[in-house]
Amino acid sequence: MYCRGAINVHPSLLPRWRGASPIQFALLHGDNVTGVTIADVLPDKYDRGRILMQESLKLLRALLDLANLHRKAQKQNERNVTYASKINQNMDWINWSEHSNKFINRMWRALGYQKGLKTTWRGTVVKLIDFCYLENYEANLSDINHTNMKHGFVKYDEDLNAIIIKCKDGLVAFRKVQFACRKVITALDFYNAYLTRIEESKRYFGAPGNRPT
Repeated sequence: MYCRGAINVHPSLLPRWRGASPIQFALLHGDNVTGVTIADVLPDKYDRGRILMQESLKLLRALLDLANLHRKAQKQNERNVTYASKINQNMDWINWSEHSNKFINRMWRALGYQKGLKTTWRGTVVKLIDFCYLENYEANLSDINHTNMKHGFVKYDEDLNAIIIKCKDGLVAFRKVQFACRKVITALDFYNAYLTRIEESKRYFGAPGNRPT
């Protein structure tokens, strides 16, 4: 997920074999050529975005040269193994005292761009949506960055039309908020409906340990 939108790497030559099992279907249908497509991600429309790049590969090329490829094959280095576990419902929770702004940025790009990242507001689950990049704006937020407020402190910024939250080593910003089972609201709506009703010293998003059971 970048400022120009999300991209997807799909193991087929789209539009052929949209869906979850393109490799298996290419083999089942005897495709001689398959490949990889990099495409835009559209909301709620999987594998239908504009094609940015495509590279094709002949399936039979590997199969016909299999004996030679086996001779040249190299074992995987077990010291370099990393595992990508199945995404679970706890991975998109922000811990404001432990997560850096760079890590929250990565969380957003990897997990949050589809449904948002989770935190709590006064004991209620909320999702933070529409991550806002602050690279050229943090100097204007020094009053928050150097405040004595703890991690999770939230403040509305009119110029960005976003809520600014203090994390482990800096600040992050989001332009939209969604409470469970409710519609998405703007940062300004959140400010007017929630932030203005309590003292500034009590305006905090919670940590995972504060999530409702």
